[in-house]
Amino acid sequence: MRGVSIVTFNPLRERDYAGMLSRIEVPTLIIHGHKDCIVPLVVGQFCASTISNATLSVFENSGHSPFAEEPERFKCRDPRATRRD
Repeated sequence: MRGVSIVTFNPLRERDYAGMLSRIEVPTLIIHGHKDCIVPLVVGQFCASTISNATLSVFENSGHSPFAEEPERFKCRDPRATRRD
């Protein structure tokens, strides 16, 4: 499985998307696991500081998958969980 993810995401590593972040104009919630070994926390911090209306929520007890590792906390941060239609 690891080989598949490296092949799948390799094109993402070859292109720099950082310049596009400053063009995001909608409120953005960035959820990042503090123990993420795949995407370091500094990347989430950079994204949050570059997107003008971003909020960074760090899940201290999660790695790369906060939605699976801390589902109840994730659910509370998910606006869809509290939306009233």
